[in-house]
Amino acid sequence: MCGKIVNEHHVDRLQKMIETSGGKVVHGGQVDREDKFVELTVILNPKIDSKLMTEEIFGPIIPIIPFSSIENAISMINS
Repeated sequence: MCGKIVNEHHVDRLQKMIETSGGKVVHGGQVDREDKFVELTVILNPKIDSKLMTEEIFGPIIPIIPFSSIENAISMINS
């Protein structure tokens, strides 16, 4: 899967999001700065206050947060 990024600055930004998410990388996570490539990455249970969850991602990173009910999900989103 293609994950070409526009420049090295954004590759570094995405790599930092992956490394500091506080979650578990369950798929992908490979970064090649020279080729400006970030592999499609799935992160399970990232910290709610991590940059991955508080900033625009603009890259191939998908955070996954499981919830026991729709009400819990709505409550977290509203907070």
